[in-house]
Amino acid sequence: MGVVMSLGGFAAPNIGLPVAPIYNREGLLLAIRPRDSADSMENLANSGVTLTAIGAPSFDSQGVIVNNANGYRLNIPDPKELTAIVVFSLSGGAAATPLIGNYDSAAPGGIMLKAGSPTSGRVGSNAHRWNGSANANTQNVSDNDYDGSGLIWAAMRLTGSTMSLFDSAGGVLSKKDSAAYDYANRVIGANNLGIGAGVYSTWSSAAYVNVSEVLLYERGMADDEIWLQRERSKALFTEQRKLVWPN
Repeated sequence: MGVVMSLGGFAAPNIGLPVAPIYNREGLLLAIRPRDSADSMENLANSGVTLTAIGAPSFDSQGVIVNNANGYRLNIPDPKELTAIVVFSLSGGAAATPLIGNYDSAAPGGIMLKAGSPTSGRVGSNAHRWNGSANANTQNVSDNDYDGSGLIWAAMRLTGSTMSLFDSAGGVLSKKDSAAYDYANRVIGANNLGIGAGVYSTWSSAAYVNVSEVLLYERGMADDEIWLQRERSKALFTEQRKLVWPN
């Protein structure tokens, strides 16, 4: 049976086909699917969350290119509970690069999801530091078969006292949990959330990533919701934008 994708701001004629939304809207704070120019950085969630450019992010048909000098700052801090989903690609053997978060090496720290490199596993980690202590936690979800081409999907979730990282190597959901620290009662830092340069102002590597999608929720989504959103994104990028999605 045919399916029509539901696109924001577009009213399709009623031809009797079911409509599949392109993202889950419950608790959605940010939805961007950049391409070609800065005009494509509109927040499709219509939540009041805005983005301010840092440096001079560049664009191509696949998305926005960010690194430690170029990116965006949001106008909100990280929620106590959240789910962040990012579709991105690595170029030129990129080293680990922040994707989304508000991490700082000084107290009280923060959180981040970062990209890995094709040789060390494609999804990086999120790190957390709290109450001015040296406590930090890092989780990695890796796919050493990634050859450095095509889109990558990753998700980070904070709910209760647990941090989870997700990848989809081989088309199968991979998850790593950590309950080593009290995430639910962490100190929210003064820095707002950011993308690329907006995540960590003193990140040492200038390696860049190309970001095709960012979805941010102010709730911890269930595993099956996260996977469903992954399938929706895959359909959008492969069927409509004709981009390569290896898994």
